Amino acid sequence: MSAPLPTKFGLGTYRGPCSDEADALLRATIQAALAAGIRHFDTAINYRSQRAEHVLGASLDDAIALGFIRREECHVSSKAGFVPWDRSPPCDEDAYYKSVVLDSGLAGPEELAPGGHCLAPAYLEWSINRTLRNLGLRHLDCVYVHNPEAQLAICSQDALYRKLQAAFSVLESFVEKGSVRAYGVSTWSAFRVPPGHAEHLSLQRIVEAASAAKPDHRFRFVQAPLNLVMPEAAASRFQSCPGGAGSLLSEAKRLGLRFVASAPLCGGDLRDRARLALDFVRSLPGVDCILLGAKAPDDVALPASLLNEPGLTGRQLMQALEQLAGNDGI
Repeated sequence: MSAPLPTKFGLGTYRGPCSDEADALLRATIQAALAAGIRHFDTAINYRSQRAEHVLGASLDDAIALGFIRREECHVSSKAGFVPWDRSPPCDEDAYYKSVVLDSGLAGPEELAPGGHCLAPAYLEWSINRTLRNLGLRHLDCVYVHNPEAQLAICSQDALYRKLQAAFSVLESFVEKGSVRAYGVSTWSAFRVPPGHAEHLSLQRIVEAASAAKPDHRFRFVQAPLNLVMPEAAASRFQSCPGGAGSLLSEAKRLGLRFVASAPLCGGDLRDRARLALDFVRSLPGVDCILLGAKAPDDVALPASLLNEPGLTGRQLMQALEQLAGNDGI
């Protein structure tokens, strides 16, 4: 098998505490990523209590104002689903969620899942509008419905697909206004567990929900963890598809979706073997972008060095994995 074409790397903005010092470090990291040629940036309204969106937006605005980049060169995505804190964690989370979501009429008590997760249409509209203000952007290239499986704590799977249809209708309204270009789902566990598991979701049924929201929908992206420790998206046949079962990667390709891999270093657990970890993910066919959760400028160096390199061939990858297994294992 020949080596796959170079896979794009993106910068995630999840990591770090809610502090001014972490803000400054993230700004410097974004600047380093831009200088290295990285143009894909991923955030979420709840990341670091909305601080991540503010820092990313200001950093991109500065780079655009200086003429270093053009907005159309960048892919900027965010997520909606979790109720965001305001710059720092609240003293009483439940009281905070009640104030922001329930008292304001954005959702009813039955729509708010543990951990402050909400997919009520009015809440999602509020959340996306706030994200646009936080980032200072006229449009987002993608908005992900964030960890929809969190709703399964308060509803059935069938009910969740109905909620997703309503959520996609909201996203389609933003597409029509031109403030969102496309949307998708970003998950943590939903695609890593088998059918029958309490948190399992079917990508086919999610796309059907988008089709029900609008036949010519703009559902285009799937984001899920993929790394040496969590290889399920590529290695496990957990998705039902015509003719049998397939992997998430193969199902995303069949449905014409772009796959964005998150957590390639497993939250830092694979940092001591980062080169192999990144080679593993970028050598898998069907991976369109790999998000690095960098929180310091030095974290950008390795992915930047791989930006224009093709992935490993099948034989090279197997040799590297065999060597690793023969030493300390994965």
